[in-house]
Amino acid sequence: MVDLVTEVLDLPSTLRISFSFGAVTLGNASFKSVVTALAGGKITIVVNPKLGTNTAIYSWKKNRFTFGFSGAAGNADRESLVVHESVHAALDAAASPMAVKQSEAAAYIAQCLYYYYRNETEFAGGKTPSFGDPILKAAWPVSQIVLTKPALTDADVAPLLTAIAQHPLYKGRADKSDAFDGV
Repeated sequence: MVDLVTEVLDLPSTLRISFSFGAVTLGNASFKSVVTALAGGKITIVVNPKLGTNTAIYSWKKNRFTFGFSGAAGNADRESLVVHESVHAALDAAASPMAVKQSEAAAYIAQCLYYYYRNETEFAGGKTPSFGDPILKAAWPVSQIVLTKPALTDADVAPLLTAIAQHPLYKGRADKSDAFDGV
C-alpha cells in the first residue's frame, strides 16, 4: 500500500493540485512530505476491509492511514480518496492544527481537483460529476474556482464549510480541532 499511495501522490493529476484559503496552503511540497514520511516509516498504512471498499481514514494521533481497500490504481474514486486522506497527513506532517471543518474543506477540495484533473477531457467536453455526497457536491464548485484563482476567499469556501458542519459525520465536531502535531 505504501507503493500505491506514493504512486497516486506522484501522478500528474495530484502534482497539479495547488490552492490556499485561510491557514491552509497545499501544493507539491505538501504531498512530497507525505511520501517522505511514508518512506521513513513515520506514517504507516493499515488495510481494514471492514471500513468498506470506498472508505479511508487518516489518524493524526496514530500517524496512520487506514484503507478499506487494498488497490486503487486506475480507480479515480479510490485514488481521489488517497489524495483526500493525504491532505490530512500533509497537514499533520506540517504540524498545522486547525478546525475539523477547515482540514476537511481542504481535503474535499483536493479530492475534487484530483477527480477533475484525472477526468479533465471529459469535463472539458461538458460532463459534470454526479456526486451523491452533499459535501462533494459543495466542494466541486469550490474546486472549479481554484482552476482560475488558487487563492480562495472566505466567501468562496463558506458554502463548503456549511455543508461540512451540517453533515452527520461532522455535526457537533466541525469546530473542534484536528490537532495535527507533526509525524
